[in-house]
Amino acid sequence: MASVISRSAVPETVEIRGEVLLTREQYEAATAARVAAGGDPFSNPRSAAAGSMRTKNRPYEVEWTFFGYSALPLDGTSDTLATDLANLPHSGLLDLLTSLGMRTSAAALPGDIRYDTLDGVLTRIKEIGDARAGLGFGIDGIVIKTDPALDQEQAGFSSRAPRWAIAYKLPADT
Repeated sequence: MASVISRSAVPETVEIRGEVLLTREQYEAATAARVAAGGDPFSNPRSAAAGSMRTKNRPYEVEWTFFGYSALPLDGTSDTLATDLANLPHSGLLDLLTSLGMRTSAAALPGDIRYDTLDGVLTRIKEIGDARAGLGFGIDGIVIKTDPALDQEQAGFSSRAPRWAIAYKLPADT
């Protein structure tokens, strides 16, 4: 389902949420740069991404990859845009982010991202699991989300996470 968001005549700012990671190539380059600057090698891409982002005065540069997954209105955002963002299904938010030039996980592996049956979801999980070695970055799981905004609203949030998103852990790489 393609979603259309209204376009404002006045530029607006939204908060883009997502995940920062290092591809395998970026990890190797960041580790080499850190060692060349006198530091210890990074232990793995996940800690390298998190640690290098937190370090304020690093003597080396790190290139990261960003995958967007959400857009939220900020104070001062027009009511129209805030309403549009609140009513977009998750797939519509991913379409919006793509139209704004953001990379999303939907582009990481070609194929449908919406399924109407559990069998469809399970088939996609298998496809992603089978393809993960060739993705260029490591994954240990998949987040399965309810698409319609109304379903997300009705499911709500627990104290730690949305009830409309479930983390599915993949078997360990061997």
